[in-house]
Order: sequence, then structure tokens, then C-alpha cells
Amino acid sequence: MMPRLNGYEFIERVGTIPVKRPHIIVFTAAGKRGVDKIPPDAICASILKPFDLEKFIELIGECLDHGEMPHK
Repeated sequence: MMPRLNGYEFIERVGTIPVKRPHIIVFTAAGKRGVDKIPPDAICASILKPFDLEKFIELIGECLDHGEMPHK
């Protein structure tokens, strides 16, 4: 749980920053229900908790290799 804003508000605010960086969203099972609220170009990838650390590291590498948002 984030203390001051929820994940969707966070994504909105990050989207206003002029420098574009790839973002990976980590969901809980409950939070995954709202994935359709996220604009398709707002994130590079998403992963569901609990996740495999090696898979998470692979996602980071893919996002960094592609620079901007290659996939969801």
C-alpha cells in the first residue's frame, strides 16, 4: 500500500514528467483487476506478486534494452 496516493494516481503523475523511462508495475492479486485503467503506453511491463526474482530481472533487462515502452 502506498501512503499518499494509489498506483493509478502515481502512474498519472509519472506520465507528466518530460523524460520518458520504462516502468514495470508490480501488482497484488487484488490490484491486477484494475490493469485496464492503465494507459497502454504508460508501462513497459507488469508482473504479479509473488513473482520469480529471475523473471523480474529479465523484465527489467527487456525494458532497459528497448528504452521506451516495448510491451505490457
